[in-house]
Amino acid sequence: MEEKQIYEKAVRLWGKQIQTDMMIEEVSELTKIILKERRGKAFIAEIIEEMVDCQIMINQMRVIYDDEPMWNRIMAHKLSRLQQMIERGV
Repeated sequence: MEEKQIYEKAVRLWGKQIQTDMMIEEVSELTKIILKERRGKAFIAEIIEEMVDCQIMINQMRVIYDDEPMWNRIMAHKLSRLQQMIERGV
């Protein structure tokens, strides 16, 4: 099964609201583990695991809010802005 199909099936199975709530939960868990790492109480593997969980949920959000052209346009704009900030040393 293709990766996108897995995300689509998850959204169909559990619904938009539950998966959106899961997105919020996963971001919260990532925030928490990053703060623990700052205090020396977490390992990189834990951070990566939470990052992967967030990425999976982001991909499901992309299924829910399906607008690839808008995604690409905003991504290009934000990356361009980041590049400019780097070049200016800001």
